[in-house]
Amino acid sequence: MTVEFQVLGSVEARAGGRLLDLGPARQRRVLAALLVEANQAVTTDQLIDRVWGERLPQRAAGTLRSYLTRLRTILTEAGGVGIQRRSGGYVLAVDEQTVDLHRFRHLLAKARASTEDADQLDLFEQAFELWRGEAFADLDTPWFTGVRATLDRELVAAELDHADIALRQGRHSELLPRLSAQTERRPLDERLAGQLMVALYRGGRQAEALQAFHHIRTALIEGLGIEPGAELRALHQRILAGDSALAAPAPDAPEANWRLLPRDIDDFTGRDAELDLVLDRLPAVPGASSAVVITAIDGMAGVGKTALAIRAAHQIADRYPDAQLFLDLHAHAEDHQPTDPAAALDSLLRSVGVPGEKIPHDLQARAGLWRKQLAGRKALLVLDNAASAAQVRPLLPGNPECLVLITSRNRLTDLEAAHILSLDVLPDGDATALFARIAGPDRAAAEPAAVAEVVALCGQLPLAIRIAAARLRSRPKWTVEHLATRLRDERRRLGELATGDSGVAAAFALSYQQLTPAQQRLFRLLGLHPGADFDSYAAAALTEDEEFTAETGLEDLLDVHLLQQQVAGRYRFHDLCRAHARQLLGCGETEDERQAALGRLCEYYRHTTATAMNALVPVDKHLRPDLPAATLAAPELTNRLQAAGWLEHERANLITTATHGLPGHAAFLSAALQHYLNFRGYYDDGQILHRKVIDLAHAAGDGGLEGQAQYRLGYVYWWQGRYPLALTHLQRGLELAEAAGLAGVQGYAQAGLGFTHRRLGRHEQALVHFQRALALAEQAADLSLQGHVLTGLGHTYPCLGRAEQAVEHLRRAVALAESTGDRQVDIGARIGLGAAYRGLGRYDQALAELDRALSVAKDTGDRGLHGYALRQLGDVCLDTGDLSAAGEHYQQALTLARAIGSPGHESEALVGLGETARCTGMFELALDYTQRAEALAGEVGDQFQQAVANRGLARTHHGLGQQREARKHWQRALDLFTELGMREADDIRGELAKLDVERAE
Repeated sequence: MTVEFQVLGSVEARAGGRLLDLGPARQRRVLAALLVEANQAVTTDQLIDRVWGERLPQRAAGTLRSYLTRLRTILTEAGGVGIQRRSGGYVLAVDEQTVDLHRFRHLLAKARASTEDADQLDLFEQAFELWRGEAFADLDTPWFTGVRATLDRELVAAELDHADIALRQGRHSELLPRLSAQTERRPLDERLAGQLMVALYRGGRQAEALQAFHHIRTALIEGLGIEPGAELRALHQRILAGDSALAAPAPDAPEANWRLLPRDIDDFTGRDAELDLVLDRLPAVPGASSAVVITAIDGMAGVGKTALAIRAAHQIADRYPDAQLFLDLHAHAEDHQPTDPAAALDSLLRSVGVPGEKIPHDLQARAGLWRKQLAGRKALLVLDNAASAAQVRPLLPGNPECLVLITSRNRLTDLEAAHILSLDVLPDGDATALFARIAGPDRAAAEPAAVAEVVALCGQLPLAIRIAAARLRSRPKWTVEHLATRLRDERRRLGELATGDSGVAAAFALSYQQLTPAQQRLFRLLGLHPGADFDSYAAAALTEDEEFTAETGLEDLLDVHLLQQQVAGRYRFHDLCRAHARQLLGCGETEDERQAALGRLCEYYRHTTATAMNALVPVDKHLRPDLPAATLAAPELTNRLQAAGWLEHERANLITTATHGLPGHAAFLSAALQHYLNFRGYYDDGQILHRKVIDLAHAAGDGGLEGQAQYRLGYVYWWQGRYPLALTHLQRGLELAEAAGLAGVQGYAQAGLGFTHRRLGRHEQALVHFQRALALAEQAADLSLQGHVLTGLGHTYPCLGRAEQAVEHLRRAVALAESTGDRQVDIGARIGLGAAYRGLGRYDQALAELDRALSVAKDTGDRGLHGYALRQLGDVCLDTGDLSAAGEHYQQALTLARAIGSPGHESEALVGLGETARCTGMFELALDYTQRAEALAGEVGDQFQQAVANRGLARTHHGLGQQREARKHWQRALDLFTELGMREADDIRGELAKLDVERAE
């Protein structure tokens, strides 16, 4: 039985490899408190204080006894350790050498008692290996906080003692990465600074040693108002003078078996697939491959590249027993230039025991000596924070028994034979798990929704999640929701994700500093883009560069992971990186320059939208405002396919720029995109766009502009089947257009009112509006509007018993559409012909017209008319008894209506499915469909569709023999049809009369 107390903060009991469940966090605190005092009595009061601090439960003593009982059971089952009751308290009887905390202190005592440097170093290293993170990371009572602080002081003292001995032994090159990292954490530690200065000086880096003195002197003066002590000042003078006595002692013999990997991260979370990729690339045994295995891990700042490399290195370290080396190449380090390959080789050669005087000055000679040193050895080399392939090439061994792991913010695609692994942010589950491990599982579990939001606001970036979770852990009074509130404001988010002088913004800043001035300007100006992604033409508009130049710059930013790419040719920011770019805007561009760049972006979108719509719907060109000649680069959109593709890619950006840009930009897009958004079923976008223009126009007192946006918004609601709302906005648009004298707008508003009244069953009113619209269209010679109005009349006449007149108008509409190329009118007119022929019993002609309409609708991508054609086909098939085809058409129509968010059309499809189910004898299914249809019609205020649905419900209940329910729904249908003044009311009266006869019989 072995009990491990992991200094990193988790308490585990293992027996035969089985992890025992220690239960709740407080129960784990009880065991931890006993382990700290192993084999010594701890009183009940002491345990209560250590486990709960000031947050005592009502029955603390009883709860403690319960925990102790459970722990005794767990530990007794495991064997070899137990909790005993003694006078004065409780004792955990255990071999202290099985407890990491006591083993750590025991190793330190042995190291300090030894008189041999080599033994001391080895004992210190064994002690350090027990540390894999912060002590008691998730145990946060005041007592544990005090123990944690004590342990931290013990660790720091041990590290300093170890460094003194290692320097005495000439191991300065090996120490440098560790000392550099420690000075960043403890910038006011004079002893540590002195050790770093000596190590740098002995490595031939006198200037950097002097700079290290300057850094701590500045920190002491600014932080404490004091100068460095006499000992550190004296060391500074000795380095200035080049004191030979400071030189490294000559080693007794070359060392060639160093294990210099940094400690693994205990709270490392996820990355299983990425680890598998790294490990799967290894040969079965080192050397089985004919070449050195090289894996280059790249990714944006803070994504966890180094953590992954170190985790992988520790997992396979036993396969490379001769050397396990780690070297920071400082590609992105504050106040530190990327390490020169020659200097890196100097450090590496010294780390494997080559005396300084035997290291040649020439780069190629050093590289050759390095390869010679590793010849025949199984060595693992981690090159962290690399700047380029050129920097690492001289450092690569030639021995295929070696493995090299490289991390870089740059894609090292030009590094020959390297396996490239690009890290993305963590997936949701792993990101949430990482937050919980650092913040504490109890706090995370209490607010799962807030945790998910915090992780999302961190962009699932490991560095950001670590900082956010650590802030929460260090602030016991905060809730996760409070942390989320602080992060929601983008302007302060990066500031919240910082600790001291480090954080997400600092990490991004180091990447930004490596860019050329042109790349920096591009990065900043891209922060102006309000959308989620962008292409090279948008970037060129922002920077006023050639498109090729902009594309090159975007690819450069992609290579250094300041941009992301999910689709070829399109680029996007990580959310936090975008926030950083926007913060930098004030550093490089004036307000006028920023506005000019945003104006160019909007100009690019207006011109390209006009080009795309002219290719896609040329018949509507007269509805789009005129634009001055284009001055910016734009893609070629010479056919419908290219135009549709561009609009699909840029739709979200167009809507976003409309809401963030100038009023004129929004007004243009409202006019230009109205038909595209409607026939593609992007109704939410249409609402956002037209409402924005309504608000702007109303605020400016521009009634004409508001009238245009109002009638367009009315059409959006018509396409959704929200007919009462459509009427409101169409009528308002008509009134404003009449007041402004806009005859063309009046015509489209009148037509919209006609279409809406027809769908509501108000056919006489619809006829009046269509006739007014036709007169206005003919007066303006607007052939497109004429085609739409003729189609509307053709759909209305059958409802008034004038089917032949309907066919005549619809044929005129088809002819007009063929002459103008108006495919939307062509589709709508053929759907109307299908309905008219169905009413006349000419089903073959109906199917032919509807099939043609469906084909054109699919070809144009008109999802609204596509669904309408499907519903009409379903009606014809239902009439002809082809129930299988009818059900298929209605189901497709239902799927399409839901996809585009049209509840009115969804209701119609459900009625069709209900009628089909009823005709096949599936009455319960018919009820389900039709009840849902009736509810949807009620939600959107469609009385006609409510009447149709109630008629269907009545028929279904009648088929089930439920005459009372049937009468209720027929009566409801009668009331609605009567209110609408429709002939269907007479049919319903006949059904009710039949019911009376059946009841009398």
